[in-house]
Amino acid sequence: MTQNLLRSWLHQALDMLDEHVEITGSLVPGETGGDRRNHLRFKFFPEGKSKSQDSYTAEGWIERSPDGHQEGLHFRFKQPDSSPQGSSLQFEPVL
Repeated sequence: MTQNLLRSWLHQALDMLDEHVEITGSLVPGETGGDRRNHLRFKFFPEGKSKSQDSYTAEGWIERSPDGHQEGLHFRFKQPDSSPQGSSLQFEPVL
């Protein structure tokens, strides 16, 4: 009984996470960052995917130095298009 209850809660939590978060991307070892094949995208849907397509997005990519010894991870954050222009929360274009 307890195991079934825990599984039920876990499934509910995963369903809620799936309703509000989307993670996509591809990381190809050895590729340079210039072709954008090494990317990762996080989307957070505050109201849930089934209620609204408005999302906060963080898009990241990996860049290698010309000599190949260093890698940099970059993120760009974007607010939903329908968010109020006068919002006090503003994101910098690139981190």
